[in-house]
Amino acid sequence: MDNGVYQQIKNYQYQLRGALAVEGSSEQRENVALAEADARAMITKLKHDYPDGFGILGGLLAVIDEILVSAEK
Repeated sequence: MDNGVYQQIKNYQYQLRGALAVEGSSEQRENVALAEADARAMITKLKHDYPDGFGILGGLLAVIDEILVSAEK
């Protein structure tokens, strides 16, 4: 991954975490933390099942697809 893409992703992460910190309720922040822990467990499994790194890419694509589908509703 080139540095420009890396910086864009870090920026999106920063924006999402910042928005959650400012706008999210304590319950929402707690739920996100729990879901993030669950997602990290799934990432560990993807890393094991697909050591070439493409499992994580597939997971990311699935998450992006879900976000886009949810936004269309």
